[in-house]
Amino acid sequence: MPKVASRWSDRWYLTCFALVMIAVTIAGFAPSIVNPSRRLAPVTLLVAVHGVLFFLWLLLFLVQTSLIATRHVDLHRRMGALAVVLLTLLVPLSYVVTVQMVRRGFDLSGDQMARTDPLFGSIFNFVGLIEFALLAGASLAFRRRKEIHKHLMLFANVTLMEVSITHLLGHLGLLSPPAVVAGTAIFLLPVVVWDYLTSHRIRPLTVLLAVCIFLLLPAQGVLGTTAAWHHFAARLTR
Repeated sequence: MPKVASRWSDRWYLTCFALVMIAVTIAGFAPSIVNPSRRLAPVTLLVAVHGVLFFLWLLLFLVQTSLIATRHVDLHRRMGALAVVLLTLLVPLSYVVTVQMVRRGFDLSGDQMARTDPLFGSIFNFVGLIEFALLAGASLAFRRRKEIHKHLMLFANVTLMEVSITHLLGHLGLLSPPAVVAGTAIFLLPVVVWDYLTSHRIRPLTVLLAVCIFLLLPAQGVLGTTAAWHHFAARLTR
């Protein structure tokens, strides 16, 4: 039975993980779209395009993990070109959307309660963008190294969940630093469990990335309140 569970985990765990990510993203962003009464402003075209690309990236992750689970490796590799295109579009667009958020002084959805201090809120967007770009880019660079490739891509997508978790908690009225950290930890812990189930050990890369992503959140919370960050973010977004 343990061997059967290990084989199932190795093939389908990432696909299930992708489904959970999509579900959390829908739960985080859909309420302010379906019921715009709490929105601070309508969705702009740029934000809408960013949201579509963001969702397409998660859908591609679902497709890619499903292709591996069903042994369609060649098609998975060919689909990698689409990942490069989406990443090339998503990273600069995410930067522009964050800059616009700071300039108008609030998040359009109203979920993040960023109107009081958008410069503070921007640190999570900027650092999260760097994390995502580095991890996803490194994953594509290591596409010939299966274990490194899939671990890096999984962690890249976990960093994206910080935004979805923030919106979901904000919409529910539960947004706080400890809640965001706890929500991120809920996504990091299953990665460690999956590593153990599939290889009966926890890889150093898994530990390193999980710890770094987890500790970066409270570190951003501290740095984001400093005058140095406010000065830097103001210059970055002027």
